[in-house]
Amino acid sequence: WTKQMASDFGGTRNGMVVSWPKGIKSKNGMRSQFGHVIDIAPTILEAAGLPQPKVVNGTPQIPIQGTSLVYSFDNAEAKERHTTQYFEIAGNRAIYHDGWLARTIHKAPWERERREPLEKDVWELYDVRNDYSLTVDLAAKNPKKLKEMQALFMKEAEKNHVLPIDDRVFERAVAEMVGRPDLMAGRASLTLAEGMTGMMENVFINVKNKSKTITAEVEAPAGGGNGTINQRAMELVANAEGPVNGTVWVAAKSLHDATVTIQPIGQIYNSVTHGVRNMAGYGSQVPPADRWAIVAYVRALQRSQNATLEEVPADKRGGL
Repeated sequence: WTKQMASDFGGTRNGMVVSWPKGIKSKNGMRSQFGHVIDIAPTILEAAGLPQPKVVNGTPQIPIQGTSLVYSFDNAEAKERHTTQYFEIAGNRAIYHDGWLARTIHKAPWERERREPLEKDVWELYDVRNDYSLTVDLAAKNPKKLKEMQALFMKEAEKNHVLPIDDRVFERAVAEMVGRPDLMAGRASLTLAEGMTGMMENVFINVKNKSKTITAEVEAPAGGGNGTINQRAMELVANAEGPVNGTVWVAAKSLHDATVTIQPIGQIYNSVTHGVRNMAGYGSQVPPADRWAIVAYVRALQRSQNATLEEVPADKRGGL
């Protein structure tokens, strides 16, 4: 079900190994008490004997809602302490409480459209204590319990700022589309320094479906190096002493190749302006009139390659 599925154990249930030789007396044991990823920080803090921070760098902290798992380390039969947990991602939602799980699958990751509107989603009910893999839906047999669980989900959702539920997927990646505060709002340029890698979307300018220009200073090591740098850029850097603005012309196909000779004049002009394949564009360096002159020259070269003697002016034939 993948990690997008907040309403199925295939997306939320994962095993965890805890090793603490000096603090855990039990060896090679299994624990079945419910736990959640939000329990990790409280567990580490308790194990280290540290209090939960109330203020960090002058900013008051929201109390950690997780429950330390230390209570279960040396007591496999200890009563479960994390008894309630809600789940929600893009409309897929569930609620766990005292061994019961109620859930609804709003849209599977491989489905293009949601199955039903949020208010018409079909809920299922499972007894997790006796049905580890969620195979027996008890919703029809125990509708009262299902309603209790649904009401509990709404209570937890309100308490944890889940509402209103937003079932959009790709749109949520763009802050301005969903009204989310954006650290980069209004920025039109961004300068990156060495080492600024692995940057998440919220700390980078949104470039989705937008024209953009990326300029980079590159130092090529001896031999050219390797990586994801565009091959054309590597050629330009490797030939920094070339005749045209520090670059060299990388030959395109032969001017007499059939795929070139049949090109319309406008297509040749476009290639000179914007480049094609391994050839750089010269629109920013050569005025339009001169670009047309290049086109005319190319056509002349093509024609001369296959010219017949009859096409050569009579007064020029003697010099051939």
